Amino acid sequence: MAAFGKNRPHTFSGCKQGFLTLVCVSSILVVLFRINETSFQISFPVARCGGKTCSGGNYWAGENKIHNSTLSKEIASFERHRDLQYGNFVSAAGQSFQTWTNLSAPGTYRGCIYFVDSYGKFFNIVQEEDNPKMTVVRCLNQCNKKAHTYAGLLNGTQCHCINFTGPMEDSLHYVPTSDCCVPCSGDPSYNCGGRRDTFSLYRTKVSDSRCSQISLKPNGSIPLRALASFPRSGNTWTRRLLEHATGIFTGSIYWRHESQLSIGSNIFLGGNTPYNAGSTLCTKTHVFSEQKIKEFHDGAILLLRNSYKAIVAEAFRRYRGVSREGKKRATEFIKSKKWTDFVRKCATDWEATAINWCQYSKRLLVVYYEDLQKNTSKELMRMIEFLNQPLDLTRITCAVQELPSSLSTGVSLGNHGLQGRSYLTFDPFTKLMRRQIHRHISAVNSTLIRYRHSPLPNYEEVPALF
Repeated sequence: MAAFGKNRPHTFSGCKQGFLTLVCVSSILVVLFRINETSFQISFPVARCGGKTCSGGNYWAGENKIHNSTLSKEIASFERHRDLQYGNFVSAAGQSFQTWTNLSAPGTYRGCIYFVDSYGKFFNIVQEEDNPKMTVVRCLNQCNKKAHTYAGLLNGTQCHCINFTGPMEDSLHYVPTSDCCVPCSGDPSYNCGGRRDTFSLYRTKVSDSRCSQISLKPNGSIPLRALASFPRSGNTWTRRLLEHATGIFTGSIYWRHESQLSIGSNIFLGGNTPYNAGSTLCTKTHVFSEQKIKEFHDGAILLLRNSYKAIVAEAFRRYRGVSREGKKRATEFIKSKKWTDFVRKCATDWEATAINWCQYSKRLLVVYYEDLQKNTSKELMRMIEFLNQPLDLTRITCAVQELPSSLSTGVSLGNHGLQGRSYLTFDPFTKLMRRQIHRHISAVNSTLIRYRHSPLPNYEEVPALF
């Protein structure tokens, strides 16, 4: 399999599965490997690459080195879950942690955390059970009954119910999910922590009182402001962050449709009210016409994401890529002749979204999705101040803890945190497509600079990972 970007691949020797190639591209460590003549890849977010190339025996992922043994564990997990491999893409769901397909699930996987002695002052931990038939669901059910916000599994048999009493930055130390490598004694399909000091951490259904109270404001009390983006650019995640951090529901220009969906009654209650009622903090929108932009008379937050990734994610969304069949249809579409026109239109709309909001919005804050992932607290506070709301540090800390970025946890979950994302095992963009997208990126970058916004992050080197 070819490596993408300018970085040369480094081959890992001694891998019994055949071959293993590692490429460090744009803060992502991409692991390309083959099992029984079928190629796959795993990714590790690299929080502090520091300009280093990916060479040698150890590879950095956040604060923790990824060792050869760690990579072997990840690959072994792929072999255990062959049903999740479909040739053209590979699902991250269920490799070693459990996910669900509905909003009534008993919990949500958060990641693997390393337990240190200082946690005693931040955690209220109760060892609920040490059971030779331990499962993820069993532990979650116990902790839900005990009204604890987190469930931590350890050593394959132990269930610990956890409440946080301190700030997330000081209390959670995420490590690669492969460090939680002990199969659950009651269901070896999933792992239940590590041998000694790494917990498989799940969020229960219990509300966190620090930031769970969210409401609508009286009609007409809040000016109409937009949260604008091209589809699949982090709008949903940003809405939830803002709601938890401020205590005010967000709205949606698509409120009539949203009110008919499960998220309208379970997550975004502000989506059940007319978007222009003046009772929500800001309004989700993907429109970019001059008329609609000027309707938001008190300005907008423009959320921009890497166009390559947004385009592929939009293809998966249109084919309802949550299910296996939906993902298959999406990859078939990406390989079809229609894909060329789809890329051209999406790239054009991505450019128009950015340029038109820069040109026609009276007041604009530009937020890059990549920056929001890297420094969630900082970017969240920028948005709250722009929306003229007070900074409640307790709520902000809670919001970031409740809705962590994939870069902080090392786990990328979609469908409101219920399922692992899927990764393509091929590059969907031809050289011609890349040239076209590059022109759109350049046009947007020039416009941002002209209107005195920060330039775009580097979107040029993108691996076949979306």
